[in-house]
Amino acid sequence: MAKWDKKMADSLPYQPKHLAGAVVTGKNEEPFRQVKGILEEMFNKLQITNYKLQINPKSQIPNFINSVRRFELVIGGDVVGWLGEVDYNQLNFKNKKVALFEINWEKIIGLKPAETKYQSLPQHPSIERDIAIEVDWPVKWADIEQFILTPRTRGKDLMIQDVSFLSEYPLENKKSLAFRIVYQADRTLTNGEVEPVEAKIIKLLETKFKAKLRQ
Repeated sequence: MAKWDKKMADSLPYQPKHLAGAVVTGKNEEPFRQVKGILEEMFNKLQITNYKLQINPKSQIPNFINSVRRFELVIGGDVVGWLGEVDYNQLNFKNKKVALFEINWEKIIGLKPAETKYQSLPQHPSIERDIAIEVDWPVKWADIEQFILTPRTRGKDLMIQDVSFLSEYPLENKKSLAFRIVYQADRTLTNGEVEPVEAKIIKLLETKFKAKLRQ
C-alpha cells in the first residue's frame, strides 16, 4: 500500500466538486421527467432562476445517454451540467429506465440568489388540457414544446400560458408524445374558447412536424 504523502496530494490538479444523481424506474415510467423536476425544485429552493435547459448536438454529454432525451444545463451562458436518460439499449438490465444528472456544484453555490419578486395570483382560473400526438422518431419533444410557446403559435391573445412535456411512448413505426397545455386569460375561459386555440395548435404541428393527433 502506498504511503500517504500530503505533498503528493497538494501537487494533484484541482478537481471541482460535482453533484450527481440517478433515478431508476420501471420501463413504463418517466425517470427523465423526474430528474428534470428534481433539478427544477433544487434551483427553486436556491432561488436560481436564470438557468435554462438547451439541446446542443456538440455537447460533452456521455454517448450512452439517449440522443433525444438529454439537456445541457446552462446558467448565464456557462454550461454547468447536464441531464439525460440512459439509452435503453445500453442498459445491462431490462424492464428498467435510468436517468442521470451531473452538475458542477462549485459553480452553483457561487451564484447569487435571484431577487425575490412577488406577483398577484391570477384572478381567473386557468384551463389545463392534454394532447397526445404521433410523430416520426427523429422529432424531439423539446422542439415541439418550444414551438407551441412561440408568438406565431400562441397568437395575439397569448392565451397559452405554459406547456409541459408529459410522456413519450414507442409505436410501431413512430412514437407518441404527450403534452399538457395551460390556458390563461384576463377573464374566465370556457372550453368553447379554448378548443379553437387547441385546434390551431394541432394544425400548426401537423404542418411543422407532420404530427397526427392521437385519440
